[in-house]
Amino acid sequence: MNAAATRHEPGPNHVGTRERQLLERDREVFAGCQHRKLINEREAKTRELHIKIGKLTVERVFSTQVR
Repeated sequence: MNAAATRHEPGPNHVGTRERQLLERDREVFAGCQHRKLINEREAKTRELHIKIGKLTVERVFSTQVR
């Protein structure tokens, strides 16, 4: 811990405090990453479905015009 404090110039107490906070709140800190991943997956699926809806709409319109 002292090596990290020396290298980056914060005081050892500051590094220790931040380390304790991270250990106490690690799930909260990394939950944001998981939440963002789920949002990205949901947005990708939504885009995929919109593309499929568009294709099906074009097929339907084309098939009704041919008849």
